[in-house]
Amino acid sequence: MGEQVYCRVDYPGIKTLADLRGYLKSLFSDGLVEELLPVDGTQYVELDGALYTIDGGRGADITKGEETVQVLRDGTPGRCTVRVTVEVLDPQQGFSVVGSETHDFLYEQVGERWIFTTFSMVR
Repeated sequence: MGEQVYCRVDYPGIKTLADLRGYLKSLFSDGLVEELLPVDGTQYVELDGALYTIDGGRGADITKGEETVQVLRDGTPGRCTVRVTVEVLDPQQGFSVVGSETHDFLYEQVGERWIFTTFSMVR
């Protein structure tokens, strides 16, 4: 399509854009899914009933090390926070740990399902 090279998606249970949208909605809020799969988006397209995507590979961030995941509960029913702490490495110092970054994601019960209502990349 256009200047982009698309590859067919090969993932069990995800054959169409509707399948992908449904899968993501089992993990994330509707708002986050709309950010990931905007109606006018070009990352994923459906052609002849099959799902295709452009290569979204971005490689690994060499300045990020090990991750630690915690589930924090504040006593509010139907809500917890998933905290991800990622080591920050310095390539100039032999990739030694020089700090950390902390990312908090809300995981909430919405109706009958538990979903992330906030989320971003940590690497």
